[in-house]
Amino acid sequence: MTTGKISAAELARAEARRARNALTWAWRKNPSLPGSTIDLGEWEGAFLASASGAGVDVGTLMPAVRDWLQWRFKRTQIDRTDAAAWTRALRTELPRRIMAADRAMVWVRLGNPDGRTKQGRALKAALRAGGEAHARALGFGLARPPGETGADVDVDAAQGGLGPARSAPQWRASAPDGPDGRTGRRAMPDRTKAPPQVRDRLPGRPGRPRKTPESQDEIAELASVIRQAPPQVRRMFAALSRPEDQLCFLRTLRDLTANPDDPAAQGRWTRWVIALHKRGF
Repeated sequence: MTTGKISAAELARAEARRARNALTWAWRKNPSLPGSTIDLGEWEGAFLASASGAGVDVGTLMPAVRDWLQWRFKRTQIDRTDAAAWTRALRTELPRRIMAADRAMVWVRLGNPDGRTKQGRALKAALRAGGEAHARALGFGLARPPGETGADVDVDAAQGGLGPARSAPQWRASAPDGPDGRTGRRAMPDRTKAPPQVRDRLPGRPGRPRKTPESQDEIAELASVIRQAPPQVRRMFAALSRPEDQLCFLRTLRDLTANPDDPAAQGRWTRWVIALHKRGF
């Protein structure tokens, strides 16, 4: 930002996105961590009423599950109206989310070890054998983790690393600041894109280039073709400087002369005319 390459607003959006991603990642290990990544604003009342009408008490949901449900409401009721998708989210997807969050909280209560480590694999086996009670009997979760009460959480340990305990990332969505009350990329102006680079290349022959040099007979045939061509065509030929372009031009002219009604030959000749016209011929 000090060099002027990024504005303060862009830096703030980047930091908010970083904090939002950190919170989303931490929720994978502990869905009870406080915070949210979306602010429904004036739609919050409609969200609560719709969820309550379906028998869902939003206040009892874990922060991660509530945040997911708010995003589903935005996608199915604000961005577009899809009653079937919203009903499916409440009746089918939400119970699965709650069950997944409950399973994650079992790991939190038992110390939340990394599932890839030896301790994590042992905890998986203990849970399969006899559930949480059996795992506690084997010594898992003797110390109640502070994350369940909202105190400091060792986020590094929750992500499978080692490090000192620090406060869990808490981030809340800012109020809508877009021109139409939206946030994110939809509220930002479209980025200007550079025009595609157009290479000034003359048409070539179809297929792979030849590996053998031209025979004397072919050279004589092509020379006869250009001698019999109209003056305008000969001037087009004279405008070419590279020998390979001249040979390709003569072969295209020969094919068109031999088969004037051939669509492929006509198309190759038309490309030559257009290419030379672009060069100012």
